Order: sequence, then C-alpha cells, then structure tokens
Amino acid sequence: MNHPRVSFVMPAYNVEKYIVEAVESVLAQTVPFHELIIIDDGSIDGTAEVLTPFLKDSRIRLVKSRKCSGGAYVPRRQAIMMASGEFIAPLDADDAVPRDYLERLLADIGRTGADIVYPTMCDFATGRHIAPTDESFYGKAFEGRECVKYTLETWRIGCNGGLIRRSVYLEAFEKYVPDVIHSQSDELLTRHLLLHARRVAFSPVPYLYRDNPDSITKRISFKLFDFLINDKDLLELIVREYGEDSSECLMARRQIFHGFFRAGFLLNTYSYSAREKNEVRRRIAEGAELMDWHRIRGQVSPRYYFLLKHFPVQFAAAVVDAGRTLLGKF
Repeated sequence: MNHPRVSFVMPAYNVEKYIVEAVESVLAQTVPFHELIIIDDGSIDGTAEVLTPFLKDSRIRLVKSRKCSGGAYVPRRQAIMMASGEFIAPLDADDAVPRDYLERLLADIGRTGADIVYPTMCDFATGRHIAPTDESFYGKAFEGRECVKYTLETWRIGCNGGLIRRSVYLEAFEKYVPDVIHSQSDELLTRHLLLHARRVAFSPVPYLYRDNPDSITKRISFKLFDFLINDKDLLELIVREYGEDSSECLMARRQIFHGFFRAGFLLNTYSYSAREKNEVRRRIAEGAELMDWHRIRGQVSPRYYFLLKHFPVQFAAAVVDAGRTLLGKF
C-alpha cells in the first residue's frame, strides 16, 4: 500500500537523557516513513554524541546549530523547511510515540481527508490521558477555524505531535513571522496552523508527553513570562480573524486578564531583578490597554476589573509587588 511521504521533525536541546528513546520510537514504526530531521539547537551536553550510531540510517539527518534559539519554534521551522515529505510529523526529543502511531494517523487522514490529525496527549510516565478533554472530539473532522476556540483559556485539545500537511505549515509561515522569537512562539504557530487547515481530526492513538523539568519552558528564568507576549499577540490574531464581538475574542481577553495574576504569582514565588520586574509591569500595562471593558465586564472578578480599568499601571505594580496575595483572593 502506498502511503504519503512523511517527514518526522525533531528540535533538540540538551536532551541526551531522552532523545535515544524518541528516535527509537520513530524507527520502530509499523509503516515506512521518509525521513527524520533532527535540529540540535545549540546543545551543550552530549545530545549530538548519543545520536552518532543512528546516523548510519540514511533516513536520519542531524543538523547542529551554533547557539540555542531559546525555544522550539526556530529549530522546528528549520527542519520543516528542509523536509520533503507531504506530511510533517512533529516529535519533541523528550517525548515518544507507540509503534502503530504513524499507521493509525495515516488511516485517520485517509478516512477524514483532514489536513491535520492530532493524537491523544498522554503522560509519558503514567499513560494518563491529558487531551482532548473529552471523547466528543473523536470520530469526526472539524473546520480548522472552529478548533481555535478549544485552545483559548485552557487547552481542550492536545496539539503536540500529529500529522500536518506540509503545505499548511508553509502557508502559516508565510503569514506568521513573529517580530520577537520567544519560548512560546510554537503555541501561536499552532493557532495559525488551525486557521489554515480546512479539516482537523483527532485520533485516540497516544502521543507520550514527558513533563521534562529541564525544558526551556519549565526552567526558572525570565522566559517564564513569555506567555504575556504570546497572549497579547494571540488576542491581536483573534480580533483580526474573528472580530471584536466574537466569543473567541472574549475568551482571549479573559486569558490575558488571568495571565496578569499568573505573572504576579511567578514574581512572588521566584527571584527576579528590578529590571525584569519593570519589564513585567510594562507587559501587564500593555495588555491592559487591549481590554474591551464593556465586553469583559461580568466575565472576571469585579474588584480587579475596576482596578485594572481605572488604574492599569498601578494595578500592574500591585500584581508585581503582591501577586501571591492577589492570586489567592482572585
């Protein structure tokens, strides 16, 4: 049986403990794949060295970058631009997939005609089901635009891994070139992919997600606040695509609002410099300017609605200075 050509793409940074398991899970697939492209994003551990035995396989390519880009977006994009498959199968280097992963995703593509099929996100260690949040997502295809709302405020769908038509990536890249590359650029790209996909389906096949404490998005650093940039860019995208009066826009504004308290919690849990605190204040005040006060009224805490509407700069400072207390009351 002839299958579409599939390119696995794998960004990797300091994952010498995990990447062998990820690569072996690709090599164990029950149906052929075309290639696996690994971008070593400036690792300073033995990531490249543990991959040496695998490079005898002509399907595997390793490209080493001089320095870390700060997130998965840049190396993933680099691998996708190098790929020649009709479909892209993203796989993070600290995750893994079962042997029948590709076989079942290809069957779902054939059955639904979808441009994207996402697997079921499961905890690597326990197998616990993480997303989609309910079984109503299985067995049918959705319009890509419809799926964006399932990524707002909380992720009701899991968008790790899957099979994505390469042409959808290319269309998204053509429109989405972030001014600032940050650790959550991949999350905004996911929304662009959904917007460019005609049909999206969801498969019960597991994607084994490892909650890696050493990943860039988990380490205690100022990068933890990149979600403030991402939320602002996301709202601007939602307004442009769905309009000010849409339910999606209301959800995106609530996401920004709740993010202010998350920022306060982080600042009061960990230690940051005065310069970094001032930058968080600036980002909160900038996000507050995007609020539509009439539409969000009644959707969030009345007390903090009033403070944020009338005293945005002072509110930002209060969140920074007393975020843990505010979050507890929220």
